[in-house]
Amino acid sequence: EDVIGKKSADAKVYYALSEGKSNITLKRKSTGETKTIEVTSVRPEATSFENVKSSEGIAMNVGKITTFTAALKPVEALQVFKVTSSDESVMRVYNTDGTWYGEALKAGSVTIPFSTENGTPEKTIDITVTEAPVEAPKYVGTWVSGSNTLVLEGNGNGTWNGTPFTFSYDAS
Repeated sequence: EDVIGKKSADAKVYYALSEGKSNITLKRKSTGETKTIEVTSVRPEATSFENVKSSEGIAMNVGKITTFTAALKPVEALQVFKVTSSDESVMRVYNTDGTWYGEALKAGSVTIPFSTENGTPEKTIDITVTEAPVEAPKYVGTWVSGSNTLVLEGNGNGTWNGTPFTFSYDAS
């Protein structure tokens, strides 16, 4: 793989195409004298994060999984970063095949720091995890049988032929 090269065939300027070492031979037109020099190309260190995001935003329900993304600046820097969680009991953070995920485990607040492999720079996202809303039970509604009417509401209130009562249910 070429480390140094032109961006196009007719370009007059050479660029670093990848990391590594390469030899460049220079030739003086007037004398034909040549000199070969070794050039080392390295990626610049990342100086900042841009577009740090959670695919679920900054508010999530327990049980949801989010994908974390970010871009490092300068763009030539190696685009490798790590993500951690300030509280793994609220959100578990893990990496699968180079993609960072967060799984909301319980209600609470968590800070998600993004950093490069050497620890700097750092950018954070604060995420609030809430309990998932409970769906109304399937038996909520109104039933009429002859002159009897039963009404069950999702909030635990009901009426039997106009007489109020409260009830509870086991959602499991």
